[in-house]
Amino acid sequence: MEIRANREDLIESLTPLTAALGRNATNPCVEFIAFDATGDQLTATANDLSMSITVPLPATILTPGKVCVKGAKLLQALDKFEKDEISLVAEDRAAEARLSCGKAGISIPALPFENFTMPKGPTEGGTVLTLPARTLKTMLQRVQYASGINDNRVILNGTYLCAGADGLTAVCCDGFRLAKISGTCPEPPVKDVGVIIPRATAAELAKLLPTGDKDTVKCLISGNNLLIETEGISITSRLLDGKYIDYRRISDSSRHTITLEMPRNELLSVLNRAAVISEEKTASATKVPVVVEVAGQTMTVSANSSAGASHEEIEIQHEGEDVRIGFNNRHLIDTVKAVSTEKVRILISGPATGVHILPADGNTAEMYFVMPVRLKTA
Repeated sequence: MEIRANREDLIESLTPLTAALGRNATNPCVEFIAFDATGDQLTATANDLSMSITVPLPATILTPGKVCVKGAKLLQALDKFEKDEISLVAEDRAAEARLSCGKAGISIPALPFENFTMPKGPTEGGTVLTLPARTLKTMLQRVQYASGINDNRVILNGTYLCAGADGLTAVCCDGFRLAKISGTCPEPPVKDVGVIIPRATAAELAKLLPTGDKDTVKCLISGNNLLIETEGISITSRLLDGKYIDYRRISDSSRHTITLEMPRNELLSVLNRAAVISEEKTASATKVPVVVEVAGQTMTVSANSSAGASHEEIEIQHEGEDVRIGFNNRHLIDTVKAVSTEKVRILISGPATGVHILPADGNTAEMYFVMPVRLKTA
């Protein structure tokens, strides 16, 4: 195989594959990128055995062929060259590939193409969804912060995506926070379908999906596999097994008796300043909570630790009783940041029950939930 390409274009096209490159794996093939130059267009694939990504490459095929090249080394080498035009040459079963740029050249480890594990996507007969790419991208971006990380409840380590007659819904929950976004589904399936997309796959989709008004994404779901195709890019992923939590029960915000409204950016600024204290590493393993006290039309946000203290007041709109409640400050910041409107509405029942944070304009497509932390009594 021999190809010629613009260096910067090649780097830009290959960079998304890094998310599907394995590291320190017992199977060394997952560290390689598979190049296929036998068709009309050059493609490159990375597969860490849980997720694979295939992208088209802007290159001229001088000699057709197939070869696997060590991914991380290839990208490092491309970054070190200074001229724009590069060439990549390798025999189909060679142990090395030669990357050249002008008079400079680097040899990179290679493997025969047949040693690479090509992705096995869904089989025919599954559910096919055609979704607006920008809608899906925005939904995934906004809920990702609440996805679990290495949670013992495996289903929480991903994004629940449901499509049906009522539209498209994306949900993430880590046991302390829950984020739910709803959107339109122009071509709903005959029967409602719900899948749990692993955290890493959802994060890559949030990065790679296009944002044009007419861009669409095709999703094929069959058994425990998901195939997503858009603009020549293909992503194949295993899905998480299990039944997702009853997020609709958590979404019910009708029970609250206290309502607060305030400018979103002003609240974020105050919380970020409090984070200087609340997120300071201390001798104790427990994080310092941020304390929110509401009295009349004033909300006080404070944090105290051995690193210092912060204390600020915000003028708010308040209905209901006064309240004093504590939060993990990072959880609260991430939740408020996800709200899309200029003002936020915070609904509270008391200091020991979960809090809903919503757009103040009444937009029901967004719902965010965060658990408080127990405060020490004086």
